[in-house]
Amino acid sequence: MTPRLVLHCLLAACFVFCHAVTAAEMPYRTAPKFALVIGNADYPGDLRLRNAAADARLIAAGLQQAGYSTELVLDADRARLFGAVGRLAERLRGGGVGAFYYAGHGVEVDGRNFLIPARTAVAERDTVLRDAFPVDYLVGRLHDSGAHLSLILLDACRNEPLAFAPRYRGGGTGFVAQQPANGMLLAYATQPGARARDGDGRHSPFAAALADWLPRPGLPIEQAIKHVMTDVMKATGGGQRPWLSTSLVGDFALVPAAGAEPMLVDAGMGRNVDGSRARGIEAETEGDARRELMQRGYAMDDAAMARAIETCDLVALALYRRAGVVLPFATPVFGSRGGSNLERPIMAGTAGLAPMLDLLAPSAADLDRRYMLTFTQAQTGEIPRFGELLDNVPPAWRPFVQPSIVKANALALAVWSGNDAAIAKLLALGADPDVGVDVLAPALRDGMPTGQLTSVQIASARSEARRLGRPLPATVQ
Repeated sequence: MTPRLVLHCLLAACFVFCHAVTAAEMPYRTAPKFALVIGNADYPGDLRLRNAAADARLIAAGLQQAGYSTELVLDADRARLFGAVGRLAERLRGGGVGAFYYAGHGVEVDGRNFLIPARTAVAERDTVLRDAFPVDYLVGRLHDSGAHLSLILLDACRNEPLAFAPRYRGGGTGFVAQQPANGMLLAYATQPGARARDGDGRHSPFAAALADWLPRPGLPIEQAIKHVMTDVMKATGGGQRPWLSTSLVGDFALVPAAGAEPMLVDAGMGRNVDGSRARGIEAETEGDARRELMQRGYAMDDAAMARAIETCDLVALALYRRAGVVLPFATPVFGSRGGSNLERPIMAGTAGLAPMLDLLAPSAADLDRRYMLTFTQAQTGEIPRFGELLDNVPPAWRPFVQPSIVKANALALAVWSGNDAAIAKLLALGADPDVGVDVLAPALRDGMPTGQLTSVQIASARSEARRLGRPLPATVQ
């Protein structure tokens, strides 16, 4: 058997826990079930893949047989990848289950995973960052789509650029394992730090095993993946060992057993997608909670708490509270967007934001003065009609104010993003609508800068709501 290395295999089967804003429960058999399957084989020269399209067709057929309305896209360029993922997310707004499968090249650059569009050569780091499709975008869209459950199968590999080799989906020595978020299962084609083989047959050992075991009626997903592990190890003579990482407790089968009527449950705090109690909620002592957090990959530090806040991991946050931690409204650790950890949940409209805020311990200062958005991000257009906002800078400061830093608190950010649920919750927690947007400007003495900086308020959440035609509720007018 000739190995075809799966470039630092991302074969991550991720059950991404989604805080649905739709029906709290729905029967799985009649729930909306959508799948997107991508098979990219058309790459330049020796990078062309022999089996990626066949693997995609195999998985697509299995998902269709399991009752999923499936879109199959072959040799997708970057624009088609973004468009197809967007369509999948939109279809899941009413809830249900979403599945995504990708076969093709992938790489890891600067700790981020990327899928390589068809007909794209990625020989350098900057080329990847410019032309590839970021996996975190995919995960974010499905996480926030409204689906009760999302299944992501990345039959791809990750590695540093320049590591591609003929007849391989990559090369190198594997990638670092990720800790699953609440309600997430990740199954990798091989163990961390290792490479995966493709074999000489029509399909990779991993794709063939997935197609065999996942659709079996009544078989819980974790058991299915364990059978996949066994088959792959046998097929490769022990040279490839799939890897499983999960935070699921309840059983979920892609195809229910005959006579079974499973329910999809909106997995709120302490619940899995099948309605069972989430692991960790039953921790009775501080020590139990700390051990549970460690098992989930969370340390007792600001960086770990920041990650729990940014991902809206309600179970982890509840465990921190049980462990005796007074959770901050915002940690001193920057989130992935460069500002506060609350920035992404607010901007994305994550439905789990309201119960998460209940788990935090905001003070008035945190609510009203903890700033989220900087000018760097303002340049991306996320502050609506930004030029109008800068007109509010006092005339005395205008000659000296460079586009340095605009700072906004949580309520102002919710106004800018049109997140009505976040606005209502923050106001209920006591947020002051008359503060919220400052600019960093030089301190003046006799009209001249002193060399020191000061923070000058240029707007409030209330004034921004009025400027944008989104008035705050009448009770705070």
